[in-house]
Amino acid sequence: RANTCRRRINNYKLMAKFNWLKYCIPCKSWCCKGENPYTSKGDGYTGKIKMKPNGDCEFQEEGKCSIYDKRPFECRTFPFDIKRINGKLMWILWKSCPAHDKIDVKKLLKEREESIKKVYSKEYVEAYVKYHEKNEPKKYKAEKYIVLKEF
Repeated sequence: RANTCRRRINNYKLMAKFNWLKYCIPCKSWCCKGENPYTSKGDGYTGKIKMKPNGDCEFQEEGKCSIYDKRPFECRTFPFDIKRINGKLMWILWKSCPAHDKIDVKKLLKEREESIKKVYSKEYVEAYVKYHEKNEPKKYKAEKYIVLKEF
């Protein structure tokens, strides 16, 4: 229980550093629409996350995530992602996020890397990348991204 409270406080501190909702609500959380995020037992999910009839993630409520502390891997990394480029796993930044040019990329990516390495194995990340190589959401096929660095 104490760990949950600490995590919540840390999430609020992170959100206080950069006001994501300032961008997510006007954008109508585009990143949470029209796709089923990759999930596995490692995330604590046994099946696909469902989409509402309007295309929103079942956990999206008024531009906010109702499972923020337990959101799947790819929701944790966005607006960053990991793609295989020329045989290497690379961190990318999706330009479709309206905040992509407002964030401190180096600082936020470092925070994401550290938190991900604590929870997810390299095997998990490989499985995630392979899943998206086969099932890349249609909306991302035409989207532009910036290659940042090797994973």
